Amino acid sequence: MTRRILWSLYTWPVTLMVLSSDCVMASHYESSAIAALAFLDLCISAPSLYVLQLHIWDKKLFNPRLWKIYAFSLCAWDLVLNVFIGPVATGEAFDLSDLIGMMILLPLYFGVFRYAFRKWDEVEGK
Repeated sequence: MTRRILWSLYTWPVTLMVLSSDCVMASHYESSAIAALAFLDLCISAPSLYVLQLHIWDKKLFNPRLWKIYAFSLCAWDLVLNVFIGPVATGEAFDLSDLIGMMILLPLYFGVFRYAFRKWDEVEGK
């Protein structure tokens, strides 16, 4: 029970952070390319927020292989977006302080990986 409370205390603020950051990114810059990039990021990141909820409540959805592929793809996407694509699209230089956002998301990545590599036989056998 404590695990669920702690994960929930992390999940809801991070959900608001991810959703609001994509909205701010889309509205702050006047380029339609950046708005499309923010929408693409939202489409790729939103399932991770859902998977984190599934992880908290021990609910199995789809084949675990799908989530394994997704977990690696999510990490790769966030790294490429924040380090390479974002600075080029916005015209702002990459700053090491930009890594703070990725550090805040480390538990999210950890939760997605834990969900993807979970042994469901043990969970269902409780």
